Amino acid sequence: MAGFLPVTDSRSSSHTHSAALSEKKAKAELKIADKNYADFVDMFAFFHPGVCRELNDKMALRLLPLSDEFQMAALKDRCERLLVNVLKKTPMVNRASKGPPTHKNRRDNTPEILLKCIKAADQGNSSVLLNQCIKMFSSPEIALKDLKASSEISDTTKSKIFETRMDAASNKLSRMANELDREKHEKEMLKKQLVDRQIKYAENILGPVHEFSRNDFKDVRLFGRGMMKSDKGDL
Repeated sequence: MAGFLPVTDSRSSSHTHSAALSEKKAKAELKIADKNYADFVDMFAFFHPGVCRELNDKMALRLLPLSDEFQMAALKDRCERLLVNVLKKTPMVNRASKGPPTHKNRRDNTPEILLKCIKAADQGNSSVLLNQCIKMFSSPEIALKDLKASSEISDTTKSKIFETRMDAASNKLSRMANELDREKHEKEMLKKQLVDRQIKYAENILGPVHEFSRNDFKDVRLFGRGMMKSDKGDL
């Protein structure tokens, strides 16, 4: 008895195969919301052996949060080191310019690069960059109004900056108080040395001066100016 092979519908088989491919393709796709395509291209380009790109500050600001989120430690370290060096080389206080100040160059504006760096450090959990930003914000010459108005910087980071600014101001006042105390002490010592010299000078001429106390010796100082007299004439 001859065997019979099952007859299959080619259209049904093709439909099944197409459905399987669509399902496989859907599973292979990873949708990432709230991310920029160009940022991803730049990020993966640093790990492609056939692509050579130079990292600059603008790119580092964009890639630092991404490298932290996707745990790319080598790229994150490069971004951190580059941005820290940029901050160290950037003057934080705008120089006075002739004519009316523009909004961009007003002296009470926080430097733009500092705001961008602290935002990237905040979003990228970068303690290295954040510490450098906080250190620079501790200077009283850096305005805080733009920092306060920013909604992209966390309240925790803002609190750290405000605390650092207060600590810096407190330390400065303490140093000034210590300096005043030191100057006051030096002045008292100089005054004491001057009185001791005048007493010694008077004793060399008149003998021991028992009737004068240090508090009353201000009149004896006139002796050094040739204004004291004795029964024997001018002294």
